[in-house]
Amino acid sequence: MAQIYKEQNEELYKLLEKAATPSGATLVIPDLQRPFVWTPNQVILLIDSLIRGWPFGTLLLWKVLHDEKRHMPSRAFWQVVDRTDEAEGAALPKQALPSEYVMVLDGQQRLQSLLLATHGDSSGFKMTDKVWAVETGTKSAKGPNNKQYWLVGSLCLDIEEFLVQYHKAKDQLASVEFDKVLKWAVQDSKTGRSNVNRPDTYIYPIPLRSSPDVKSKLVRFSRLWNLAGHNPALKEKNFTDSLRTLLQQHDVDPNKFNELIPPLSELMTTLRDVKLARVTFLELSPYDSSVGSTEDYDDAIVSIFTRLNTAGRTLTREEITFAWLKVGWNDKETSYRQATRCFDDLLEEIRSEGKQVGVEIGIDELVGSVSFMWAVAFRKGLLLSNRDLLRGEIIRPMAGELSNSWKLIEKAVSEVTELICQRKLEYRRHYSSTNALAVLWTLHFLALQRASQLKLVATQKDDLDKSLEDSLSTYIDRWLICSGWAERWAGNSGRALNGYAANLTLDLNGLSKANDVKSIVVIYNNRLDLLTKDLESDASTFVDTRLAVDSREQVRAYFTPLWIWHRLNKARWEASKNPLLIGKSKSGSLDVDHVISVKIWDGKTISPGDLKDGETKDLLVNSIGNCLLLQKSFNIAKKARSLKSFMEEVHEVKSNKITLQNWSIEQSLAASQLNGDTATVPDAAKATIERETLIKSELKEFVRGKLKRVDL
Repeated sequence: MAQIYKEQNEELYKLLEKAATPSGATLVIPDLQRPFVWTPNQVILLIDSLIRGWPFGTLLLWKVLHDEKRHMPSRAFWQVVDRTDEAEGAALPKQALPSEYVMVLDGQQRLQSLLLATHGDSSGFKMTDKVWAVETGTKSAKGPNNKQYWLVGSLCLDIEEFLVQYHKAKDQLASVEFDKVLKWAVQDSKTGRSNVNRPDTYIYPIPLRSSPDVKSKLVRFSRLWNLAGHNPALKEKNFTDSLRTLLQQHDVDPNKFNELIPPLSELMTTLRDVKLARVTFLELSPYDSSVGSTEDYDDAIVSIFTRLNTAGRTLTREEITFAWLKVGWNDKETSYRQATRCFDDLLEEIRSEGKQVGVEIGIDELVGSVSFMWAVAFRKGLLLSNRDLLRGEIIRPMAGELSNSWKLIEKAVSEVTELICQRKLEYRRHYSSTNALAVLWTLHFLALQRASQLKLVATQKDDLDKSLEDSLSTYIDRWLICSGWAERWAGNSGRALNGYAANLTLDLNGLSKANDVKSIVVIYNNRLDLLTKDLESDASTFVDTRLAVDSREQVRAYFTPLWIWHRLNKARWEASKNPLLIGKSKSGSLDVDHVISVKIWDGKTISPGDLKDGETKDLLVNSIGNCLLLQKSFNIAKKARSLKSFMEEVHEVKSNKITLQNWSIEQSLAASQLNGDTATVPDAAKATIERETLIKSELKEFVRGKLKRVDL
């Protein structure tokens, strides 16, 4: 499509005026943007840079026509940034957007910082005394971060320090270190600090501007900014009278006026020039049918959103989705919890399920999974596309439908997650895609949703819960692990997700006709069976052909296969379940280690004929047949010692609680592997290949559901 942006520029003060009035702003922030994250010190550094004449930087704006139904939810800039609460600032007043307005896609931090510094006596930061103490480097407010102790700091100019620094810089304003001159102070003693009594000896991290010791030296920076105006014709001498009046209002000693007014007049002209500086910005134009289709335009806008670097990270499609959810959430259905609180609560729950493991996912992953659930349950399996993210008529109903069903969504997610944690399946260790979770959560939600529509008595509900858990327990290991082995989430996972969404929609249709617990369970069980059967061929091929590495650093890829393999045989599990410890260590995580160490193999001479056709030394040394799970303290790979010599240092072996021979038999280890330092190359190679064949054979039986875990 044709270029959809043009380069523009405008005076800085005009841009700020468009953003300054919350109830009538025409320059707003897309609600998908992350909160303002700059600190008070960063605000001072920005002012310092502008006074020195350094560039403000380019902005990226998006002009939006109000009659475009797809416009993104937006918010105004803050007058006071509240860091004492979970929410960023107080709720902003609702406003009727004009027929044309502009969203700030890149530049929120800079514009918001200037507004906090320059617009109104009451603007600034509301933070706890503890945070202010850290920010200003004072020794006050030691101990915990008590949210009852808070202060609202407004930016001020310390005129006495300004004079000192001005003379120190040899009367060169551009050389003044304004980070030493600009200071934060409480403007209003009634509304600018909490009314909780502090001890008599308490030292406030920032002063009250009306206090006798600072009243005559701290001038609110916003007043200087306003006094500077934006008339390019004014000279330094034109500010003399207005500055004299300002200093009188602040009870400054008249004897200091003659010394203060000249440098302050220079500051006035400098601030005036800053306000008149033209800021360059790229402006994305409203949709124009002459330059392409609406689909191409929407795709382009979303791509720009998701590639922007905001607060140090790029935006995501999930953040755009979440913006809509926050705007349209029906908190009456969620015990008056807003969307952010609902998602945070659910995230906390699934992260802490079980005593040992939780599902450590982030908010984006949870939003993406819930979006998948919504598409299946309420949109006939049609997943959201980029262009949908800008169309309110499509995505806006999502918030209402999710909030109305949130209790069931929480139950579905929690029950599936709890079972995953009970089975000690760890995210990013045993499975690596939240897509696999989303499919299970959705299926479980559909079953619970249908059950909620039936008038089930307590015993029927209990029967349903137990039946669903039994069915899920049968398939959950294979689904989570084998969907990764079958590479369902590699490359274009969107295609796989679309297919699963379509299949689950069929189940939704079937469930709509299910009128009892048995019918619901049959559909639920059949889907799990079909999901895992579909993985068998590809997962088996993976085990056969791609479960191989050729370097010591890559054997970590065997962790999950070996973790499963240890649990597929009762005798092997009995020999494996208790950690074998060396030395005084009582605990430690498991890691993939070598049976015959790399150092031993490096010391062996391999003659022609020692290896069969197609075999290489590196593949043999690092084959799964030459690996096992041991405590990290073993670290066999790096030492030219036999496995037997390591095992003889294990407490259980030394105390005869286990015999080395029985242990090695259950691990399917041959004598040549146990004594790798003295074994011949042909014997070691033969034992390694045989053990690899055995392990892979049993893993394929697991893939097909013929072998199951015996540890539960």
